[in-house]
Parts: sequence; structure tokens; C-alpha cells
Amino acid sequence: MEVGFFGFSLSPDASRVAYAALINAGPFDVWVLNLAHGLSTRISFNQAISPQWSPDGKQLYYYALNGIYRKAA
Repeated sequence: MEVGFFGFSLSPDASRVAYAALINAGPFDVWVLNLAHGLSTRISFNQAISPQWSPDGKQLYYYALNGIYRKAA
């Protein structure tokens, strides 16, 4: 398995890391890693990069081909 990374953001409470990853030559997408459990969850399915948390950690923003998206964290 080949993995590439493009941008990451630590949540305000430092419990999660959002990152953009390219897996097996597929498109970049945003994932969230729960640091306490070591589990990652895929957040986007639309070629997304540059994740950023809101100041309160309740929202996650990222850039995709057709704009900026917001997702409840």
C-alpha cells in the first residue's frame, strides 16, 4: 500500500488529527485520526485537501475541486 500526505491539522483539544492522504494512487481525501484509539475515519470522498478545524473543534473545513466544505466533527 502506498500512502502520501498533503496537509494536516490538530484539533483544538489535541485529541484528533485531520489530514489529507493519497492511498494507492487514488485521489487525496480527508481523514481524521483519533489519537487515543489510533483509528482513522475517512471524512471526504471528493478529492479533498487542506483540512482545518474550527476554533471550537466542532467543525472541520477542507478544500475540494469545486469549493470549500464544512463537516460536523
